[in-house]
Amino acid sequence: MGQEIVYCFKCQKRILGADYAKGLAFQLENNSCCSACAVVVLDTLPPKAKEQLLGKMFKATQERQSTSSGSVKAKSGQVRESTTSRIPVLSRPVSNPRLQAGAPARNSMPLILGIGALVAVVLVLWIVGFSGGTASISPPESGARRRAPSAEPPPDPGPSPEEKRRSESAKEALRKAREFAQAHPKDLEGQTQQWRTALAEAERTGYEADAKRELDRTLIRATEAAGEDLAQFEREVRKLKDRKDFKAALDTLSRERERRATPEWTAASENLEREVRETAARLLAELKAKAVAARDRGAQDEVAAAKAEVARWGLVEPAAELTAALEPPWHPIFDGRTLDAFPSGVQTAWRVEDGYLIHDNAVDNAAITRENFGDGEIRVRFELKGVTKVSFRFRLEGNAHYHFVLEGPTLATLGEGEHELLLSSRDDTASATLDGKALPLLKIGKPRPGMIQFNAAGGSFRIKSMEFRKLP
Repeated sequence: MGQEIVYCFKCQKRILGADYAKGLAFQLENNSCCSACAVVVLDTLPPKAKEQLLGKMFKATQERQSTSSGSVKAKSGQVRESTTSRIPVLSRPVSNPRLQAGAPARNSMPLILGIGALVAVVLVLWIVGFSGGTASISPPESGARRRAPSAEPPPDPGPSPEEKRRSESAKEALRKAREFAQAHPKDLEGQTQQWRTALAEAERTGYEADAKRELDRTLIRATEAAGEDLAQFEREVRKLKDRKDFKAALDTLSRERERRATPEWTAASENLEREVRETAARLLAELKAKAVAARDRGAQDEVAAAKAEVARWGLVEPAAELTAALEPPWHPIFDGRTLDAFPSGVQTAWRVEDGYLIHDNAVDNAAITRENFGDGEIRVRFELKGVTKVSFRFRLEGNAHYHFVLEGPTLATLGEGEHELLLSSRDDTASATLDGKALPLLKIGKPRPGMIQFNAAGGSFRIKSMEFRKLP
């Protein structure tokens, strides 16, 4: 299998994966460094990183010595075994008659010298084997030259100017980040930015691990602080909601939503706003039902109390909804199905079709209600097309009534579609508006509660609804 190849971050020397196990290279945080450069880089490292590198270098040295000693012992044992096996064994006494007779031993000197040399070799091997030395004995290679010792590596020139500049820049960035954290202990967002800058400056230097560690710690503290702030914010909003100070609660939500645009705060703000509005809507429904019942009973003090309570909330929509609910109800005059609200004979000019009371013929026959109407409001919703004249009389009793006519330019300016006519009267005063604009009224006699009479000429005049309600 192939070996992973990386390069020393300082001298760019190629490093194989096996070099780490042999102690020829070391891992420094996210960088790789050869053993030669490790000595130079050592002084630039922070205390903790320096201690780790020294431990790795010491361990590698011990492993090389242990391996070398074992090799020597193994070779020594082989030599001892092969050497001692050659010692001659004298199995029987010498039978030379001349030696027995005390004759001089002229041929024994070579033998004695050989035995002495052999004993010396065995003794040397024994001493080497038990001394734990690192020297190794190997048989000479016949006909081969001994290898020349490897050349010494050139002296390391030390860190380059660019490396020194980067190291100083990283050290300065860490110093600034620490000073900012001490001066602004609660500004975790600013601290995070400072440590991010320091980490970028410390890339591929001995300070990168320190910068990353401080950044991670700051991020954890920022997350915890954000969680505490969010919990406090939720408690504050719910406290305002429980006091029914709904406008203050919604204003607080709006302000914080703009200031903190993170996903966590946005989601929490939306949930809290929904909670506040749902609470206000539920309480409004309860108050509205009680206020309407009080109005029908004539308990005006209870109605006023309900209005004051809703006004205290500070919200426009609930107050308007309560006011609309407390207005007197409208009662239909024309039911949208029959001509029962009018005397007989009206059908010669008027008919009911698709829920409309329609006059679209040449018969001049005004419609008049059976019922009399006094103080209150009359609301008529109608459509017209090609009509040349429209007239209304109300509170008609005898000759006394209020009267107005639409014709000419006023009628011509009304376009097609639905229009709303509102007639209001109280005691001896009355008013009329068409689509919110005032109309001139003619007062004849002294009107009292009376009938409603209306008519149209030309084209098509269609009444969608006609209603009345009493004024309080």
